[in-house]
Amino acid sequence: MKKSILLFLLVGITFLGCNDNLDNSIVTTPNNSKLIEQPPVPENPTIVSVSKLIDGKKGGWIEWDTSYVNGNGREIYSSMSLRIPRNAFQGTREIVIQPNPEETTIQFFPEMAFKKPLKLYYEVWGVDLQALGYLTSGRYDFAYFDDYGNVELISSKQSSVDIHNNKIRVLNAKLYHFSKYGWVR
Repeated sequence: MKKSILLFLLVGITFLGCNDNLDNSIVTTPNNSKLIEQPPVPENPTIVSVSKLIDGKKGGWIEWDTSYVNGNGREIYSSMSLRIPRNAFQGTREIVIQPNPEETTIQFFPEMAFKKPLKLYYEVWGVDLQALGYLTSGRYDFAYFDDYGNVELISSKQSSVDIHNNKIRVLNAKLYHFSKYGWVR
């Protein structure tokens, strides 16, 4: 009986030691492949992200256009277009954009700076702008917000709020680095 149990344990240990599901292999990349830096995981998993692989030498476009009904039954529409000029950065990167229409903010990953400014168009309709602190229609500055509460105004062709239509937008905002952006109230 003792020999049967011992034999059973020995077979079990051998079976677990040879299991192919355990990954002990060494992974290498071919010499001719390009390594692509992966962006960080978004801070808020409930916010939808859009991403695209961009070659900095060639440049490109990333666009977003969507509408949805929020938890309060309001229909929210947001549209975004980011133009990345040629030679804005080196290498190939996955650019991740998190529009947050409910807060009228937009965040970009990975953190990086650019040799040439990127141009951003971002528009949101349907959000209760007065509840967010926008009291009148007119020009509002589009800005970068750092993690320490500092604000840097961003040059743009136009940045405005239309309270009567619950619409806020920025045209051709010049982005020299990726971070979190929104409007100054």
